Amino acid sequence: MEHLTIDLNKTGVRNTLVNDYLLDDPRLKKFFKWKPDFNSFEELIQERRKFKINRSVLKQELEKQHKSYYSNFPILKVSIDSFGSENTFTVTTGHQLCLATGPLYFIYKIVSTINLAKELKLQ
Repeated sequence: MEHLTIDLNKTGVRNTLVNDYLLDDPRLKKFFKWKPDFNSFEELIQERRKFKINRSVLKQELEKQHKSYYSNFPILKVSIDSFGSENTFTVTTGHQLCLATGPLYFIYKIVSTINLAKELKLQ
């Protein structure tokens, strides 16, 4: 099977600022603490460890909101229980509805965020 790679920097889909950020342009370093690459997550997680949160309150609230789904989705209880661990972190994203591909971008971001979380969990 033939494999085709498209350089998104040359498609015109993303603006120059986004391309510069993703290419780690030195002119933007003063605006961002971490580089936009997978290796930055280890440093980011170490930084987040310093930010203490009340995990038990978070876990209790998530349990309250999702308990009725436990029988249909047993993995949900396991996931919510993991919030009690100091080694559990979340991957969170925002939503820009009409950026680049419009509403399709919403689906793309969901899938990309899930895949990133899976990769980070393996690491």
